Amino acid sequence: MKIIIAGDNLTAYSIASALAQEQHDITLIGNNQDRLKTIEESIDIQTVLGAYTAIDTLEVAECDHADILIAATEVPEIDILISLLASNFYQIPLTISILQAALYEHRQHLLPDLDGATRHLWINPAQLTATSIIDLLSHPNCKDVTTIHKDYRVVRYQITDLEALPEQRIAGLREQLPDTATLIAVIRKGKALDLSHNSILMIKDHVIVACHQSDANSIIDTLNKPRKVESIIMAGISETSQCLVEKLPAHIQIKIIEDDLEKATSFAKNIDNITVLHGDINDTDLLITEKIDNTDAFLTLSKDDEDNLVAALQAKRHHVPWIASQVHREEIAPIINEQDILSIEPQQMLTNFIFQTIHNDLITERHTLRDQMGEILCIRMLAHQHMIPLNSLNLPVNAKVFYLFRDNQVIPQQPTLKIKTDDVLAVYLPRKEDIAEITQHLQSSAPSFFDFLKIKT
Repeated sequence: MKIIIAGDNLTAYSIASALAQEQHDITLIGNNQDRLKTIEESIDIQTVLGAYTAIDTLEVAECDHADILIAATEVPEIDILISLLASNFYQIPLTISILQAALYEHRQHLLPDLDGATRHLWINPAQLTATSIIDLLSHPNCKDVTTIHKDYRVVRYQITDLEALPEQRIAGLREQLPDTATLIAVIRKGKALDLSHNSILMIKDHVIVACHQSDANSIIDTLNKPRKVESIIMAGISETSQCLVEKLPAHIQIKIIEDDLEKATSFAKNIDNITVLHGDINDTDLLITEKIDNTDAFLTLSKDDEDNLVAALQAKRHHVPWIASQVHREEIAPIINEQDILSIEPQQMLTNFIFQTIHNDLITERHTLRDQMGEILCIRMLAHQHMIPLNSLNLPVNAKVFYLFRDNQVIPQQPTLKIKTDDVLAVYLPRKEDIAEITQHLQSSAPSFFDFLKIKT
């Protein structure tokens, strides 16, 4: 598949890096020679230097042969114009545009689909990030919270108290779970335990469980001391923090500290029931005055990774029990997670969204767990897999099917259970490398990408 990516920033780089692992034909357009050189040295893709909206540049990038164009310059006007050129001038079947809140609200008017020619999709990174944070705040004992198939959750937590388990073994853990829940994995020091063995559990083991959303809190509260978040301090006003404020429950007390007086004043005028403070997030006296020691959660969501990390470490010094920091560079995430601070990674969420869009005929959802704890995929069964026994599917050896959804109901699994078209399998993969194997094997004889788009070729 030929994919054009417009942008030479960190977002465009992350998308290109993820897609390059799948052997797509990728061309990245940039207007900064130094950035393009850095990208070329890191990823084996083609690059084109030139103005994003210049026809000459688009011709050199071979837009006339492209299947997908991803507009990721982070300049909304340019992204919209590139998408319009892609659809009106080159009839590229699919464009994906990354838009911020103001333009995202009017996306249908800015980029209408062209019947039989082009389909437009839009991503608002701030919305993706805010939704993820809301899930985490709803289950503050968890290291990961993922919503799948609308009504189900995959949660990962770390064992801190074995006294909650009457029998401190895997069998005892299973007995604590409701019938609708599934124990997916127990990870110790980066390696999954064999769940068929009744191993003794240990402090710091990571437990991954799938359950209905109505059972998630009771499961976590049974296995850990119950926690609630009723007060939050945020560092900085950003697109993400503004989206998050709109989604948070009204009963949560929120304080935002912003060092830009104009931004703080404007935000305070437009948002009710939130305390906006003008000041430096690393001002210890200010934090103490605002009772950071009694705060349930601390969030730092700016675009600067270093500032976010410093602010998060400041909160850690004050023993805030739940801390999360936004991370844009992949290499910084492990550093933050090692400090027992949750990394919020919008680039990973973007690439997962784009991945499931490109593979929508097969993959309906993809979620990456933190700390390299694995991948969650929801896989749609296609017509050529109809009535195949579940145990005959060509899945990677380490893949675990933990749910089978049929007509929005969970079907009890048996090895001889026969799959039906449009069944959805929820699968856990310990390694990212296994994803390529799934897309290659399960997609043989599948409908094409263009069948999914309903576009004639």
